[in-house]
Amino acid sequence: NQQEEEEPSDPAPETHQSNMTSWIRMLSDTNVQLHQHMQSIPVVEPGQRSRSSSGSSLSSMEGETRLPVDCTIKLSGQYTALLTSICAGFESCRASNDAQTLAQFTLDQPSQLLILSSYLCLLESYDKILQHIKAWLEVRLKMGVRGSVTTLNDEESSFCFPTQLPSLAVGSFELPKTSSIQTVVLACILETNVMHMHSLIREIMRPTSSIVTGLAPKSVP
Repeated sequence: NQQEEEEPSDPAPETHQSNMTSWIRMLSDTNVQLHQHMQSIPVVEPGQRSRSSSGSSLSSMEGETRLPVDCTIKLSGQYTALLTSICAGFESCRASNDAQTLAQFTLDQPSQLLILSSYLCLLESYDKILQHIKAWLEVRLKMGVRGSVTTLNDEESSFCFPTQLPSLAVGSFELPKTSSIQTVVLACILETNVMHMHSLIREIMRPTSSIVTGLAPKSVP
């Protein structure tokens, strides 16, 4: 009895379980936010691609569409931070290279599906945003020189473009709203986010057997 009292119980399993429960709860909340956000982004209408570059034809639209790129990137950062936290927990657990500990710190299939579901919501949101960016760029290219910042002010650009892209600034310098450079910057940001999320998900989905026995890890398609 005295020997049993001198040997404290290992709190690691309870800590791992608490972390897992917290992650699943946050994943669930994030998944709901991502799904609602995905549904809120309007689909590009066929007419947005075929309209001419004249202000009279485009001004007949019912208001202008503000593309929620900023909200999408914020949600992406929130999701990525959560994946990074899960990966960090996995790495600290895998460092022990103990099969029993690793088995207790492995996401079950429903939790994995929750991660993939959130990822697919973001991919769908990115796809919608890129379709809007493409429609904006097509109008911008049709306008040619007329679409330069010297010939269009903010009020005129709101009539000419089917979608209003968010402003981009570096310090005190802000890109003109009609500059095609902002489409390149936005596309690069979205691509970088997708690559980062994909690498984190692939790390999380690594099977426990590959860590302990040295089997080749499976990759996320």
